[in-house]
Amino acid sequence: MNTTDYNQFIDTKEGWVDRRIFWEQEIYEQELKQIFAKALAALFLFSSLLIVEPERLRV
Repeated sequence: MNTTDYNQFIDTKEGWVDRRIFWEQEIYEQELKQIFAKALAALFLFSSLLIVEPERLRV
């Protein structure tokens, strides 16, 4: 489990983002797990739902 507090890298009141979020390996790996893996899973799930069985096609 990741124990990094990412709020330390972002200040919404002053409007700044620490540059470390763009190059630190630990943050990159967490983003891959939390964002991109879920997005890819959803993409594959929904694309498989779009495949039509040939028997169901009507001409």
